[in-house]
Amino acid sequence: MALSTLKLIRGISTAAARYASSSSGLPPAIEAMNQATRHLPQWEKALHHAKHHAPAGSRKWKYISLASVPVMIFFSIKIGHHHMTHEPERMEYHPGITYLWIVRKPFPWRDGKTPLFYNPKVNPIPGIGYEDEQE
Repeated sequence: MALSTLKLIRGISTAAARYASSSSGLPPAIEAMNQATRHLPQWEKALHHAKHHAPAGSRKWKYISLASVPVMIFFSIKIGHHHMTHEPERMEYHPGITYLWIVRKPFPWRDGKTPLFYNPKVNPIPGIGYEDEQE
């Protein structure tokens, strides 16, 4: 415990000594910023280089994006067509699975047995089954 306290005190005293020995009398962070701005011509050279090469990079990504949009549209149509032509199998109705269809009181719409977003081709009525199989 005492060793860590000594290190902390030594670190504080070292920072205070650096601050006191600084030539301008400014804190070290501000001194570092001042030194960074002394190399302004190098910064301007880097900025000019970035401005010169940015249009080529943006043009490359514009062409990649524009070329990929028709490919995505083509595959979306192809997959959508495949999805529309493939009719999935309907789940078999199991009347023994009553815990899935617990309804404590009837619904306030229609006949009270069907849920709000009811589709007779997909959703069975609890206790009865699919409507089109009953007909």
